[in-house]
Amino acid sequence: MNWFKNKKLHILFIYLNMLFILGVMRVCYDIQDFNYALVTFWFFIALIIYWFYQIILLKPKHKFIFTLIVIIALSAYSFYSKDFINNFFVKGIIENIDVINTNLVKGRNNSFYLFENIFMIMIPIISILTLFLDSKGLLNIIVFINISILVFLWYLGYTDGVKQGLTKFVVLSIITYALNDNDNYLKKLSKSGIKLSIENGSIISQIIVIAIIISGIILFLPQEYEGKYGKLITDKFTNRFSVNPNEQGSTSKGKNSNQYKLSFSGYSDSEKKLGGKITLSSATAFRVDSTEAYHLKGSVKDIYTGNSWRNTAVTYENSNISNIIRNRGEYMRVGKKSMYIHPDKLNIYTMFVPINAFSISLQGGNVYNNSENGVYLNDKPVENPYQIEFYDEKSIDLAINQQIITRGRNKYTGAFYSKYTQIPDSVTDRTKELVYKIVDGAQNDLEKVERIKNYLSKNYSYSLEVSNVPTDADFVDYFLFNEKKGYCVYFATATTIMLRITGIPARYVEGFKMPPKAEADGFYTVTNEDAHAWTEVCLDSDQEVWSIADCSPTPTEIREQSIQNPSGESTIINDNENIDPKQKNRKPQEEETSNQETNKTYIDIQSILIYGAILLIILYLIIRNGILILQKNKIIKSNSIIPLYKYALRRLKTVGIVKSSFETDMEFIANLPTEELRKELKPLVNQVYREYYGGYKDSDVDKAYIYKYLEGYIKGTKNTFVYYLRRYII
Repeated sequence: MNWFKNKKLHILFIYLNMLFILGVMRVCYDIQDFNYALVTFWFFIALIIYWFYQIILLKPKHKFIFTLIVIIALSAYSFYSKDFINNFFVKGIIENIDVINTNLVKGRNNSFYLFENIFMIMIPIISILTLFLDSKGLLNIIVFINISILVFLWYLGYTDGVKQGLTKFVVLSIITYALNDNDNYLKKLSKSGIKLSIENGSIISQIIVIAIIISGIILFLPQEYEGKYGKLITDKFTNRFSVNPNEQGSTSKGKNSNQYKLSFSGYSDSEKKLGGKITLSSATAFRVDSTEAYHLKGSVKDIYTGNSWRNTAVTYENSNISNIIRNRGEYMRVGKKSMYIHPDKLNIYTMFVPINAFSISLQGGNVYNNSENGVYLNDKPVENPYQIEFYDEKSIDLAINQQIITRGRNKYTGAFYSKYTQIPDSVTDRTKELVYKIVDGAQNDLEKVERIKNYLSKNYSYSLEVSNVPTDADFVDYFLFNEKKGYCVYFATATTIMLRITGIPARYVEGFKMPPKAEADGFYTVTNEDAHAWTEVCLDSDQEVWSIADCSPTPTEIREQSIQNPSGESTIINDNENIDPKQKNRKPQEEETSNQETNKTYIDIQSILIYGAILLIILYLIIRNGILILQKNKIIKSNSIIPLYKYALRRLKTVGIVKSSFETDMEFIANLPTEELRKELKPLVNQVYREYYGGYKDSDVDKAYIYKYLEGYIKGTKNTFVYYLRRYII
C-alpha cells in the first residue's frame, strides 16, 4: 500500500478535478439526481486497474499479455452477448444522447441515468489516462483539459454554468499546478543527491491559503464587461462570411459558395454537372419542430445550360423579413404557421425555409434574404435554432387552383419571367414535341403541370443506380429518351424544363424534404438521405405566387416503402408509381423485422470493437517503439557513461546474466560467459569507475558501438522471432 500512501495527494486532486468538471456539466446540462457515489465508485475502479498495471504487472510483457487476454475476452463476450452490447451501447449511449439533445433543445432537465453508461466508459478511461500523465510529472495537463472543457461549454452558450464554477476552478487549478510543480522540483533535487525533509502538509496548506485569496479577489472583479477582442475571437471560432455585411444587397462569390447545394449531402454539384453516380450518408443535418412535413428550400437555380444549373438572383437584403407578403393579400390571409429548425451537422450559412416563408427569428448573426427566390442566408455558419413564420403551401395552392380554374390561362410577361422560361439551344426538338403531346388539350396551366408530373411519375423509375451523362448530350433529353430512370435531380430538372417549354415560369430548387413521420419526441430528424431537388412553378402571374411541383421521392421514402411493403408490391409515393426494382432491393424485401435491424447494429458494434482493439495494439506498438528510440538517443547522447552501463545490466538480465549484489562491477565483468563479451564491456566498466569515483566524464568509449554490440549479442543468444517479439512487442 506504499503506492497509495505516496500518491494520496495526487489521487485526491485528480478526483476533485474530475468532480469539478462533472459538477459544471451537472449545472449546464441540468442533470437531476446526480449520483456522486456511483461516480466515485467508477473512479475507484479506475484507480485499482491502474494500480494493478503499475504495481502487480511489473514487466511490460505481462502487461501486454494481460491486456491482450482482456481484449480477446471482451470481444468474445460481445459476440455471444449481443443483446447486452446492443442495450449498453445503442440504447444506453447512442439513443440516450438523442434524448439528451432533445431535452436541451426543449429546455427540459436530464436524468442522471441518461448519462450513466457514458460516464461508466469515460470516467475510468480519463482517470487512468490522468494517473498515467501524473506518473510522468504531467499533472498540469489536467488544468488545461479543464480550461478546454470550460471554453467549449462557454461557446455552446452555457455561460451561467461556467461562471458558477470559476471560483472552484481557480482554487483547484492553483493547487494542482503548485502540487505538481513542487513534486517535480523535489524529484530533480533528489536525483542531484540533495535530500530535503519538508512536510507536504505544510506546503499544501500554504498553497490552499494562496489559492483561496486569489479566487476571492477574482470574485470582486467586474465580470459584466466584454473583452475588447471578444467578438473577433467568437467570429474566428466559426468560418467567416466572405460578404461584407455593411454592403447591403451586395453578394460575392463567397456568399454564393456558402449557400446549400446538394453536393454538400453527397450528390454531384448541379452548378458543374448534373446527374451521375452519388454517395449518400445518413448523417443528421438538422431537426425540425413542426406540426407536419414540408419541403425546406436551401437554394434556387434559374438558368439551365443543358448539363448544369446557375443562379442569377444574387441580391440579398439585410433583413429577416421577406417581401413575399407584398401584393399577395388574396392568398396570405389563410394558413399562417411557424416551425423551429435546430441545426446539427451542416456547417453552412443557409437557413432552410418552407416556401412562402416571410420571417425568421435567430439569435446571433445578420439574416439576409432574397425576396425574389425566397432564399435566406446568415452571415456565419448557422448553429443556433431559429424560428420560421410562413404561409402554409397547401392553403395557398388550394386558393391558386380555384383562381386558375375560374380565370383560365395566365399571361407571363416582363423581364422577371424571362429567365424562368429560359431554354438553351441544347434542348432537343424531340423533347419539345413530347411536351406538346403531353399537354395537348389542357384547359389551363394547372392541368399542364399535373399532366407533366403524372407523365414523369408513371413512365420513369426512381433509382440511384444511373450512368454518367455524356458531356455532349442535353441532360433532360438523355433522361427522357436514354436513361429513363434517375433520382430527384433528374425529375426536378425535367419537370422545370418541360414546364418552361409550355411557357409556364418554373425554377429548380435544392434543399431537404422532411421525412413523412416525426420521432417519438415530436421532432422530425432530417438527414442527408432527405436531401432533395424539386421544381417551383408560378401559376399566378399577377401576384407572383409560386407553388411546388414534385414528382420524385427521397431515399428515406424509398426505404420506408420497402419496410412497409416487404413483398415488393409497388405503392405510390409523391405520385411516383414506378420504382426501379434495383432501388427497392437496396433494403431487405422479405421477412424484414426489427430483429434484422438490430442485427445490423450488432455487426456495426462488433466492427467497432475489433477495429478499436487493432487500433489500440497499433498505438501500443508505436508508443513502445518510440520510447525505445528516445531511450537509445538519450543514452548515447548523455554526458555520463553510467546510463549505458545500467542499460547493459538490464539487457543482459533478459538472457540470464545477472549481477549479484555481492559482486563488484569488475568481478561481474570477469565472470561473464564469453571472452568477447568480457573484452567489449571491460572498457565500459573502467570508465564507470573513473566517472563515479573520480568525477571524470571524458571518455573514449564508443557508446553507439557498445549499444549495438549488446543488442547483437542478445539477438545471437535467442531465436530471431523471440528476440524481436520481446524487444519490440512485449
